Amino acid sequence: MAPEISQKDSVTVYNSPPETKRPDINLKIQVDNIKAELSKEINIALSMNDISIKEQSTLIKKSRLDSYCKLTILYSQHNKYDKALPYAAALYQMDMNNEVFKYNLANILNKLNSGKIAIVLGLNLIRSHPDNPQYHSLLATSYSIENKHSEALKYMLIASSISPNEFEYLASIGLLYKKLGNIHSAIEYYRKSLEINPNNVSVNMEISELYYMQRNNTLSKKFLMIAKSLSPDNKLIQ
Repeated sequence: MAPEISQKDSVTVYNSPPETKRPDINLKIQVDNIKAELSKEINIALSMNDISIKEQSTLIKKSRLDSYCKLTILYSQHNKYDKALPYAAALYQMDMNNEVFKYNLANILNKLNSGKIAIVLGLNLIRSHPDNPQYHSLLATSYSIENKHSEALKYMLIASSISPNEFEYLASIGLLYKKLGNIHSAIEYYRKSLEINPNNVSVNMEISELYYMQRNNTLSKKFLMIAKSLSPDNKLIQ
């Protein structure tokens, strides 16, 4: 079974560091090496006259599967989700019962803000594994992308009930309540998240904003100062 691209998913957004040209050059080299190795393996399989066509096909399929897994993971690690998508989709088509392929495809679609197909995949995963919090979180993200925040909240609450100490799930619930206009519950869940991970800059900023909306300037300033102390060079914190 191929390794998963990511261990968890959430509607909480975390900024990735800016990309530089050098990693892109390294990425191209790695991609070219994987493709060259695949081409070599296919040519070797085709040149084996002592095996049947079916056996040749099996070898070629295995080579493609291994290479597509590597390319999917490699592009995803570099946040090149548009490049990863064709390989993730091809893997899923090669084995539609493989849960890792299904999860990775849905996750990449979410990264590309394409939630409709991801919802179908997520529902399928949950039918097979209703107690997997990752799958509920994945589906919540898909629904949120499609602006179906009530449905997203339903599944994120389930994810959190299964894994109550996961601070990202609690923060995501806070964000969904905010999108639904329930400021009181948004603050409640953001604060629960901070009880587990008090050093989350984004959540401290979110709470500060929510208290400001409630005209509670004292608490708004308190959490803003915490965010500033955690990330003094962050120009987004005013």
